Amino acid sequence: MGNYNPCILSLLKCCLLVLSLLLITKANFIPDFVPNDRTSVLYVPEGQPNGTSIRRLQGVDSNYDTLTFGIKSFTENENPFFVERVSKTEADLRLKMELDRENVSEYWIDLTLVDGRVPYPGKIQFLLVIVQDLNDNSPIFEPFNDTFSIVENSEVPTQVAKLKAKDVDEGPNGEVTYSLELDEDDKDKFNLQ
Repeated sequence: MGNYNPCILSLLKCCLLVLSLLLITKANFIPDFVPNDRTSVLYVPEGQPNGTSIRRLQGVDSNYDTLTFGIKSFTENENPFFVERVSKTEADLRLKMELDRENVSEYWIDLTLVDGRVPYPGKIQFLLVIVQDLNDNSPIFEPFNDTFSIVENSEVPTQVAKLKAKDVDEGPNGEVTYSLELDEDDKDKFNLQ
């Protein structure tokens, strides 16, 4: 071989190293969620036990890197969710605690997906979790006097009492139905209106 200046050889080696690193860095693709919706909505019934999987998270990475799913932030309420890896490209979003719609009816979660390569930030998917109501609460009567007086030979019909009950459940689960339980001798004397 010919005579080459050692400084030029060192400089060429450094340039090749830098070029190789640039090619490796350029070849890194940012992972993506599957499906890659920017925002999605998930309905979860309240009362599901701790550890219940509420959604399978999936990602794809053109570099075939192992993906890491996470939760970046959530509503100001306590975070009732955690992520558990299932495979190289999948994880489950699970419950840390039971959800109670009467306390918190929805959660905004920022799901993250990274492949561990720097400096790429990864992807974020916004998930709205809407807690569905169960009929898990009994109606509660507003305060009332439980002893009633009625004048003998009162005009019929006469209002004896006015009662009202509320149920904190939602929709049909919150509808209150009244009934009157009477002795057989009194069934024709009282009714509900």
